Formats: sequence, C-alpha cells, structure tokens
Amino acid sequence: VAAQKEQAAKPTPDARNESPQADQVLAGYPLTITVQDTAQLDIRYRDPNEYQFYGRDAEGVYLWVNVGGTTKVYGPETVPAGNAVNEYVPVSNLKTGSGTPSDPWVVTTVLQVPDTTLRLTQRTTYVNGAEFVNLHFDLEQVGGTGPITATLFHAADLYTAGSDSGYGFYDPDTGGVGSY
Repeated sequence: VAAQKEQAAKPTPDARNESPQADQVLAGYPLTITVQDTAQLDIRYRDPNEYQFYGRDAEGVYLWVNVGGTTKVYGPETVPAGNAVNEYVPVSNLKTGSGTPSDPWVVTTVLQVPDTTLRLTQRTTYVNGAEFVNLHFDLEQVGGTGPITATLFHAADLYTAGSDSGYGFYDPDTGGVGSY
C-alpha cells in the first residue's frame, strides 16, 4: 500500500508541454487537405466528396523499429483494410501560413514513437492552386545514446478519381508519386 501511494504521487512526464490539436484543414483548391493528429491525410480533389485515398484516409507514415531484438511496426491508427500497428502518440499538430507561394500552408505534426526514444515529425506543405502536396519527414532520437535500427516508409492506398483501379508511378526527376 505504501508503494502504491508513493507511485501515485509521482508526476507523469509530459511531451514538451504540448498536446494534440484538432485536425488541421487546408481549405484550398483544387486540393482540400485534412491533416489528422496521427499525421494521416484526407485529400479531396476538386469535389469535397472525391477522396484520393481509399476509405478517406488509408495512408500514413510507418516505421519498422527494432525494440529489444524484436521488429515492431508503428503507424497511425489502423487504416481501412490495413493491419494493426503500434500506434503513435500524438504530441502536436499545428498549422501556419496563408496558402500563398510566399507563405504556404504548413502543418507540422509531431508524434512520439511508444517504447522508444524516437520522435517523428511530418511537415505537410501546400500552396493553394497546386495539384500536389509536399510531405517531409524527420525522425530523431530524443533520448539515449545507443544506436537504433529503424526504417521509415510512407504508404497509401490510392483511390484517385473515385476509382480503386489503375497503377502507381514514381517520377525520379521530381521525386513525385501518384497514380494513373
């Protein structure tokens, strides 16, 4: 009982005194983009009901991380038709900018990777009028000094133009990905 009282009195550490924010909406045209606290995107093209990912938001940034000799898969909440993952812990999700070329919208989403010393930051950048969005990922070790084996990848189940058929492409000149 004494140990329980002592344990209950310890404050739990908070993640840089930040907390998750509401989903951030970039209300542009031809793209309207919602960036969720989990860093998942919901992208609509021209039509507010025409989602570019299956099930609205079947995409996300994922990590394979070696934790204690076991490889674990981390990601956003389980996506439609996806496998279960070890979910990230949202830290913050903040929007800046006005959507112009000189001041693009930028949503910075910070996620803690549970059971590790890793923090993942996704920056979603969009200029109103563009037919593409830029994603940038930073993975940093915020504690400890030992090496960590991790693989970062972004996956998406494209549903462009309201269709679940077609194929993906990669443009090596621009680094862009998409689907036909």
